Amino acid sequence: MKKTLAVLMAALLVAVCFATVGSAATPTASLSPDYTNVSLLEGAGTLDKLFDGDDRKEEALAWGTDNANVVAFKNADCKDAEANATLCLNIDLGEEMTLSGLTISFYKDYNVMIGLGEENTLTVSSSDDGTDYAEVKSFTFTSEALEANAAGDNTDTSKYPKAGVYDYEFKFDSAVTTQYLELKIPYEPSHELATDDKVVWEFIGMTEITFAEGEPADDTSSEPAGDTSEPA
Repeated sequence: MKKTLAVLMAALLVAVCFATVGSAATPTASLSPDYTNVSLLEGAGTLDKLFDGDDRKEEALAWGTDNANVVAFKNADCKDAEANATLCLNIDLGEEMTLSGLTISFYKDYNVMIGLGEENTLTVSSSDDGTDYAEVKSFTFTSEALEANAAGDNTDTSKYPKAGVYDYEFKFDSAVTTQYLELKIPYEPSHELATDDKVVWEFIGMTEITFAEGEPADDTSSEPAGDTSEPA
């Protein structure tokens, strides 16, 4: 009898453990309808790719070989510097979480106009209901400039930052408890050698967004890590 009871208790414990693991919510994202000049590029990664845990391209890094793992957000007004195009993502974490920050894995391939300006802004806001948002923090971060080659054009791709995935870490000043987040990144001016009058970046690319739970560390900094790491 005792042996049978022990077996039943062990089975119940295993079931509870699996239920706990399986209950972890998976975040979802949507593009804000308030910014009609920004859309998801068809034929590339879908929004669920941002939370699938695969933040690195496994093989070739150049665009055209593994597009399904890159979520590319298209700016329809890349030829209009006055359009003020902004990527605005609304994220439902699936459950209330206490966060100390987040990391965005940006994908860049300057050769096909997927990139970031030399100076960029990320504004993170939170909401109790997924409708009304209040700003948590606004970050500034930098990206590399493109260098002209001797001919003064952009045909020498060795002058481009290496195509690939770059992690940027954003730390909050204090913990934020919420289920809903809004991320805003304005499209910034492209490099001076851009072709076809694309004076603003045409695409912002991402492969993953991850969230740091708990309280911020004591050495909180408003400056994210940026492009200091080599792409995988």
